[in-house]
Amino acid sequence: MSKVLKLASALPGDDAINGLDIFAKALADNPEGTTITAIVIFDTPGFHYSAKDGSTVPTIAIRRAEGWLTEETPDAIRKALVARQEKRTGRTPLDFGVVEVAKNDE
Repeated sequence: MSKVLKLASALPGDDAINGLDIFAKALADNPEGTTITAIVIFDTPGFHYSAKDGSTVPTIAIRRAEGWLTEETPDAIRKALVARQEKRTGRTPLDFGVVEVAKNDE
């Protein structure tokens, strides 16, 4: 789990800006085998302050989202995601659609 960023749990209720609700049935029918690739716009409605260590952790809230079943993600989105990850990490990422859970997040 991230120690520097938290995710608010609610999605926008307006289906004009929440393109993720359409995947609810697919996720419920196959929770282990369905992944969604999404583009999201988020902002920071608040922060969590820890008196214990003095850290301030932003909480982000999704304001707009559109998604695809991962296997149906357009090629341009796949390429952009891979390029961004390579630039951010300096490493070649896993193949698109391969999802591994970090040991710390299990």
